[in-house]
This record gives sequence, C-alpha cells and structure tokens, in this order.
Amino acid sequence: MNISSKRWCIVFIAFSIITMGIIMSVNYFIDPYGYFSDVPPRKDSGDGLVLRNAKLSYIRNHSILYDGFIIGGSRAGVIDPKPVSIYTGLSFYNLFFTGGYQEDYERSIDFLIENTAVKNIFLQIHGREIINGRSLFQHIYAVDSNIPSKIRYYRTILLSDCSTPILNYIIKRDNYPIKNNGMINYFEVFYDPSQKEGMQYVNQKFVNNFREREEYIFIEKSKDDFPDLEYTLDSLVRIRNKCAENNIALTLIVCPSSVLALSGIESPIFWEFLKRVSSITGFYNFNGYSKYNFNPYNYTDETHYRNEVADKMLRIIFNQETPPDDDWGIFLTPENIDEYLERRKNEYYGLKKIYETTGEIPLGDMTDSSFIPLSKGNF
Repeated sequence: MNISSKRWCIVFIAFSIITMGIIMSVNYFIDPYGYFSDVPPRKDSGDGLVLRNAKLSYIRNHSILYDGFIIGGSRAGVIDPKPVSIYTGLSFYNLFFTGGYQEDYERSIDFLIENTAVKNIFLQIHGREIINGRSLFQHIYAVDSNIPSKIRYYRTILLSDCSTPILNYIIKRDNYPIKNNGMINYFEVFYDPSQKEGMQYVNQKFVNNFREREEYIFIEKSKDDFPDLEYTLDSLVRIRNKCAENNIALTLIVCPSSVLALSGIESPIFWEFLKRVSSITGFYNFNGYSKYNFNPYNYTDETHYRNEVADKMLRIIFNQETPPDDDWGIFLTPENIDEYLERRKNEYYGLKKIYETTGEIPLGDMTDSSFIPLSKGNF
C-alpha cells in the first residue's frame, strides 16, 4: 500500500469516527426521546403523535423507575406526580397526552401492562370523550404503542400525518416555567409573571369569550351529538377488567371543567352517562356546578385548570382536605349517583332561569371564596 492509499484510509477512518461522534453527541445532548436521560422528557411540542411516542419510548427504557401512572388528556398535564407518589408510596409518572381521548387511554394502559410493573393508575377523563374524540383523532394519534424496533419507530413518526414536523420538535427546546415544588408547568399560559397581566389574559381570552358563548350551555342535545358515548363506556369496562385481572389499583377522576366547557356536553344524556360510569366503577367528580367551576381565574382557558386546582383536587382525593359542600370532589357510586344527579339537574335548570332573567351567568373573581389561591401570589 503506497503512502497516498494509507493517507486516504486514515482520512476516511478519521472522517467516519468524527461523523459518528457528531451524530452520537447530537443524539445524546438533544435526546428528544429520553434514551440517555434520567428524567422524563422535558419538552412538549404540542404535537400529539410526537409527544405520545416520546413518552412511551421513555417509559419502555425506564420502566424500572415507575409503578404508578397518571393517564389523561392535556388537562391532566398539571397534575403533580410527586404528591401522588408520597400519598401512595409508589413512584408515579404523568403520562398525559395532548388531545387525549378514550382509545388513547386504553391503549396506554395496554402498553403499561405489557411493558411495566404498574401497580396503580390514575385515569382522568373530562367527559367530552363521548363527542367525537375517537373519530376525530385516531388517524393522527392512534399509532402502535408497542413498536418492536427503532427503525419502525422512526418510520412511524416520520411518515405519519403530524401537525408539527419531527425536525421542529427536535430543534425546539422550550424551557417551561418551574413551580416551587420542582414540577414543570407544561401549560403555563400567563407569560407575563405579574398578577395584573394574568388577570388581563383571563379577561380577554376567557371571560369575554364566555360571554359570547354562554347561551350554548342550554341548547338541547340528542344522542347523535355523542357518537362515541357507547365506545367510551365499553372502553371503561375493559380498562376496569384489565386492571382487576392484573392487580392494578384504578382511580377514575372526572376532572374540573369551567361552566363554559360544559356547553358541549351538559344534558340529560350526559347525566345518564355519569350514572352508567358509576355502575362501572366509582369515581371522583370535579365536574359540575361547584363555585370553583364558575370562577374563570381558576383556569388557563375554558377547559384547562391551573396547577393549584390540581393540587387541591389531590388533597381532597387523598383526604388531606375536606371537600366543599357543593359536590366538588364527591365520590360517586351507584348508592349516591341518583341523589347527586337530582341536585345537578336542579342546579342546571336554576342556572338556566337566572340566565333567562338576567342575560348572563354569574361568575366568580379573585376576591371571593371561589378563587383557589395562586401558589406564588401571581400568575
């Protein structure tokens, strides 16, 4: 071998090593899928498919770290797994998904049963799953959670109909605000940290919008408005049975929703849905006409509640705080569901009468007892 050939080989080998080093270092430092990290993925691109795959990939590679999981849509993103871990004595991971719906939840539980030693599941639903979640999202989000190889894994992501390209997700490294307890605030929407700016945001983005749409709460609905109702109930039965068969404790929560968020579902049909859910499994209900749900400052928008609301919700579930006397956090079973629904119906028709008389629904503000205080004194 002459000198030029040796030089060429050396250059080629050096180039290959450098190239491989660059690729490996980029993957290590960016690490969008949590292969090298000891903490859960820190980024939420807002794209449901990428976030789903990132979280499931992380769990598969770190399954030994967790035996409890919080499952739900984006509203569940503010539930702090740390106090849940303390209350239960287990290690919890928040497996929330943006745009989550019932099939999502069930597939996730299947994945956890197959890939982890899960002992406890907190499943949060919001009620709107019965509208069209499955038919609306399945073509985008219903990917195979049990991907057998990395090649197929990347192919699934890159060839799927994503609303955000994978490259944008890798490059975009948003730093979300951190709460005092160290939890990442994924749904921080009040970008200005001052209370004044936070109030302006709520007024502009929520209260004004509420006033434009509050009449829709009282529009009559039919079964045709809830095409996924039976699927959701059947899915809950399957989830209950799977948890029982695998000795997994299941806690079902119907999460807090502002009064405006009830506009798409509140009806005798939804009340019957709640009754049928109670016959499947008992559940904690934070949805309804509690004073907290009439206060827009407890929410970041009409559907997503604040971190402090989630903290209060957990304290009630784990008997660390006495629930209010307006059914916020009531545990519903076949024994008390009829009595509860009778109160809810009376509250609904009473509210309708107030609206017909005054032209608006009364809302709380930051000065009355319906406001759940901010942990830092500002938004």
